[in-house]
Amino acid sequence: MSPAPSGPHSVSRERLVWASPAAVTATLLRIGRDGYFADRWLWAMRSLLAPVLVSGGSRGVGSGPIREVGEPVDFWRVARLEPERSVAIACALRGLGEARIEWTIEQRPAGRCLVTQTASLTPRGAIGAAYWSASLPVHLPIFGRLLRGVAMEAERQGSTPPTAQRPTRGLRIIRREITVRRDLDEAFSFFADAGNLEAITPPWLNFRITTPMPIAMHEGALIDYRIRLHGIPVRWHTRIDAWEPSKRFVDRQLKGPYRWWHHEHRFEPVDGGTNVIDEVEYVAPLRWLSEPLVVRRDVERIFDFRSARLRELLG
Repeated sequence: MSPAPSGPHSVSRERLVWASPAAVTATLLRIGRDGYFADRWLWAMRSLLAPVLVSGGSRGVGSGPIREVGEPVDFWRVARLEPERSVAIACALRGLGEARIEWTIEQRPAGRCLVTQTASLTPRGAIGAAYWSASLPVHLPIFGRLLRGVAMEAERQGSTPPTAQRPTRGLRIIRREITVRRDLDEAFSFFADAGNLEAITPPWLNFRITTPMPIAMHEGALIDYRIRLHGIPVRWHTRIDAWEPSKRFVDRQLKGPYRWWHHEHRFEPVDGGTNVIDEVEYVAPLRWLSEPLVVRRDVERIFDFRSARLRELLG
């Protein structure tokens, strides 16, 4: 099967799921059997309209978990099935094209994974394209709740439950990955020195570490910072939740400007150097307003500056 389409007739969302790829796959294999884990009344309404909208629209629910490509799932069919990697369902819309929802799964440390959900329509002519454009504003929140529902169900079934402080709504992810010309131990040692944080933080944040230096970095270490966000002084209190030398470490905000901030730093050896990966999961305060207007742009600027400085300092 071909991968999910990308382009003007598709929309993707991603979420860090605090559950294993196996737990996510198990949840996806129940989709359509145990509901869609979100907006059940909308799916029920869709089932009433599906015989008219879906080409050859006869319902086939099946029994037990999904097992093979081609198996019926409500008015959909299984279009892709690669356990712990990818699951997709699709259906043909009468005169409009083929609709498809695909979930890809990437493993992360500590029993977590990144799930990317792509909803798409391969339109049939101008009418199909117009249908996508007209229906997208209605479908966007539904797609978001679908991914959240799948994630929360997998986390309930998983063996690594999220910390109680982690919100279930409004989670956003930002990632940066660069290769530096230092070996694994050298690259990690740079980050093990908390004093180097100031060198890779944009000057407009006026970043200062207020914890007495030097700081012994280890799991459970607490670090205090002071920054200025758009002229407003802000104190930031973080905890090192994981410390695995030359592999990864995690800092989590305990008090600060965000409702949630979980920053994983990963280090992977490659030819000629080390891949330095930043993956941040966060929730902005007053997210409906601040995220699109200010926060997303600010977070991207911070990590763009960080990547540029790392290239200058580590080659």
